[in-house]
Amino acid sequence: MHVIALTDNYLTGNLPITICDHLPDLKGLYLCKNSLDGVIPPNLEKCRKLQKLELGDNEFIGTLPRELANLTALTYLYISDLHLEGEIPMEFGNLQKLHELDLAQNEVTGSVPHNIFNMSALQNIDFGENKLSGKQAAQPTPYKCTLLAKLRYLDHLNLS
Repeated sequence: MHVIALTDNYLTGNLPITICDHLPDLKGLYLCKNSLDGVIPPNLEKCRKLQKLELGDNEFIGTLPRELANLTALTYLYISDLHLEGEIPMEFGNLQKLHELDLAQNEVTGSVPHNIFNMSALQNIDFGENKLSGKQAAQPTPYKCTLLAKLRYLDHLNLS
């Protein structure tokens, strides 16, 4: 199986921690707009070929699993409109193939890790409606421009 697409299906309960144990070739996991809860299982990292992960608009809690950064084939990560807290893991900067990163409408705190700005394939970044703060806001404008200049393909940026 290469794709699981169950968006907007009124699913409830936890995402099984073993979901990737028997799906080594999974490339797309689309579970948006359901009522899934609990934590995002760190074992998703076992889906090594995963390119698109959509978990937004559910009831997940906890923090952003650092283990998602081990999904090096990932091009699209949509985990917005959840109840996630804590900081953006610095390891997310390892996702060099990522084109879209959407963490909007969570309770994410802290500053955006600098290595996010080294992800040159990024086209869309949405961190809006979180509780971000930190050094980026305090740095002078030339510094911000230097960071953003590394994102050659950036089309959309929301840090509000």
